[in-house]
Amino acid sequence: MKKLLAALLALIMVLSMGSSAFAADVELTLWTPPVFAIGYMDALYDLIARFEEANPGVTIEVEELNWDGIGEKLESAMMTETTPDIYIDGTARTAKLPSTALCVDVSDVLETTGNWNEGAINIGKVDDAYYLVPVTLMPSTILAVNVDLAKQYGVYEMLPEDRMSWDWEDFMAFLKACGEKSLTDGVYPIGLFAGSQSSDIAYYTMLLSAGANVLNADHTEAAINTPEAVQVLANVKEIVDNGLTYPGIAEMTDEQVMGVFLNQKVVVDLTLNGGVNGITMFNEMVTDGLIEKAPVVQGYAWPTMNGSATNIGNWGANCAAIFENEGDEDKIAAAKDFLAFMATDKAFNETLWASAPSYGPARTMDIELKLEDEAMIAEVGAVTHLAAYNNSSFGILESYWGEIRQYFYPNLQSLVLGNKTPEEAISSFEASVNEVLQYN
Repeated sequence: MKKLLAALLALIMVLSMGSSAFAADVELTLWTPPVFAIGYMDALYDLIARFEEANPGVTIEVEELNWDGIGEKLESAMMTETTPDIYIDGTARTAKLPSTALCVDVSDVLETTGNWNEGAINIGKVDDAYYLVPVTLMPSTILAVNVDLAKQYGVYEMLPEDRMSWDWEDFMAFLKACGEKSLTDGVYPIGLFAGSQSSDIAYYTMLLSAGANVLNADHTEAAINTPEAVQVLANVKEIVDNGLTYPGIAEMTDEQVMGVFLNQKVVVDLTLNGGVNGITMFNEMVTDGLIEKAPVVQGYAWPTMNGSATNIGNWGANCAAIFENEGDEDKIAAAKDFLAFMATDKAFNETLWASAPSYGPARTMDIELKLEDEAMIAEVGAVTHLAAYNNSSFGILESYWGEIRQYFYPNLQSLVLGNKTPEEAISSFEASVNEVLQYN
């Protein structure tokens, strides 16, 4: 009976969109950066036009934010009480909003629209209330494998058929078997990097998939010094010592690693977030005349310690928040109607998915991936299930995460240069994390 009542409530809300009655004309402001480079803003303006047509008396004014200084603009707006009615952005900034007490509880929007990815809505959960409405998931942080090279060197069959059920022993065996044949051609099994902080999410994915963590449950102290974390770094050192990664790892940046993968000098990449982005990049190279044919690229989850399919793949979502501002009930009601409209609008969600296939929908709905590239469609279908393995609880959403992450790379560099053992690198990182926590 409860499920039936919930379903009826959801149906009533969706059907009522377009018939909301407000005491007077309502003007909403919406701030957003172009969260996708292609397609997002056009899709948003089309959505707003449909919403305004269905809701006479409601208008939405959009301010498109530049990436430069976006954090400072938001912080300034919150301090001076000049926030917009609706704010849409990625996890890095929206995840901090629920704790500010400046945003509206949107639990009713989530409940009546339903079918949400639990990890995505939990980003905005404080106590028993929800303050963020997800727009799309963020890309899964997974490995990209050049299938053509893997087949050329006779190791493709060593990859897990379901793209995720393998352990570190399987992964190391794959890299070593690949290296036995590929290194003679100047092709390396994998590209690792320790010369840049960007894309470091790949390493945290590696650690968490192995069962390690960074902080304890209540984020009061470090929890990284575990046998699993030490073993992961030992595996990284073994890869380096066996010459299985592209040379110069200590100085290599994530962009350089991506470059050697696109030049087909490494078989496995950890910067492109899987096959979808790999296919996109290689297709662009074909269009630009840089290569004649794009290789087949597939995405694979990082291995776990026991081979079970409990890999970590996704860190969050692009989300929308409603600011309380003066507490205008008509504005808040209209803003909630818009977010519900956005969540259930088929055309908007299909356009976003087609514009950025690696960003999965945040809720289950009857939409299609409208692309002409069959390889892309197949790849999205093969890895979409990885988005279910959400984990943003290890500290990445904390305001002090930027301080924590700056200590990982020096220890990774010391490890690969042989200046620290895996145990020493983990212990040093742990001490730095605890020092950050002491002052936050």
